[in-house]
Amino acid sequence: MSLKARGLRLPLRSPLRLGVLGLGLCLFQAMGETFLSGLSGSRRVLLSSLSVGLGLGGQGASGASAQEGVPAKVGGRASKWFGSYEDPKHPSCDRSLVIAFDGTKGKIDGYDKSGAGEEGKFDCRKRRDVQYYDWTLKVKLASKDADELVVEEVGRDVVDRKRINGAQETIGKWDKDGILWPDGTKWIQKKWER
Repeated sequence: MSLKARGLRLPLRSPLRLGVLGLGLCLFQAMGETFLSGLSGSRRVLLSSLSVGLGLGGQGASGASAQEGVPAKVGGRASKWFGSYEDPKHPSCDRSLVIAFDGTKGKIDGYDKSGAGEEGKFDCRKRRDVQYYDWTLKVKLASKDADELVVEEVGRDVVDRKRINGAQETIGKWDKDGILWPDGTKWIQKKWER
């Protein structure tokens, strides 16, 4: 017979009920962050969330404030480079830039149709008869508030996605609302992220 059938109920604010609820929320938060971000430090996120939920402090045992994938703060705001971009040469293809906490390194993540660069302009709207692939390139900045970033290109260039031999660097310049590349192409930062 259940507690409710016996006329017994746990008070709404009982320590046991609040503890279970807190633990559940921590696990939900940790698993949601891990699922959405795809970060390799999922144990770090989980332990940090559990320690916060259990009242052990905001940093946890592993210093979760230094995890990758979180935007660098410049003057109390996220880096101007952080966010998603519209690439005019590759409509609907994902382009996003993440900057580390120190503000001097990061990565560009992209999503392209197979054969990028060989076909000129193309559209990434999903089709079943086409293969797609994800790519990542490292970026470096001279300082947190730098107006230029250096992209370490490997395999394909960042702008046209054409095949390249070896590795090379390309410089992108901040231009009010996006990144201006050497060939004149400009990736516009999506408005809701500015």
